[in-house]
Amino acid sequence: RGLGTEDRMEELLFEARLMKENWDIITLSETWREDGFEMWSTDEGHLFANAGCEEKRRGTGFLIHNRWVPHMKQFVPVNERISYIKIVRGRMKLKIVSVYFPHSGYADDTVQSMYDTLGEVVAEARARKEHIIIAGDFNAEIGQRTETDDERFIGDRTIGEQNPRGFWLKRWCEMQ
Repeated sequence: RGLGTEDRMEELLFEARLMKENWDIITLSETWREDGFEMWSTDEGHLFANAGCEEKRRGTGFLIHNRWVPHMKQFVPVNERISYIKIVRGRMKLKIVSVYFPHSGYADDTVQSMYDTLGEVVAEARARKEHIIIAGDFNAEIGQRTETDDERFIGDRTIGEQNPRGFWLKRWCEMQ
């Protein structure tokens, strides 16, 4: 449903308040906010960072708990479908990526372009010896784990049937 209105933003911040200290970083997909680069602090000192789109479609971002804000070194809006933050705490270097992949109505070359861009982000993290977490909406159904799936990439809590984009996602994870 997006975060394109102030009411929707208030709902997100209300939910964060209810969780009190039981969260660290919330990744956001399909934010539907207009600004291509948006970063501001909440009344509690949490940081909202967003990569939006002029059309008020798409968008990815983060809500970062105030205890992690001093460790957040960079927010990079790669485009309206991929953004990441860099966290450095002591010797730990972490890149957290938020993605919003095109739905099945988009052509395969659009999805391939997303995987290419995401692969570049992953390669950069590896080159810098950063740990990486990728979260978001992949618009893919991976289905139940099969005997041929590597359990390092596919958990045992998956359900449903795999679709072609789900097969694509699984293979990309294995290659990465």
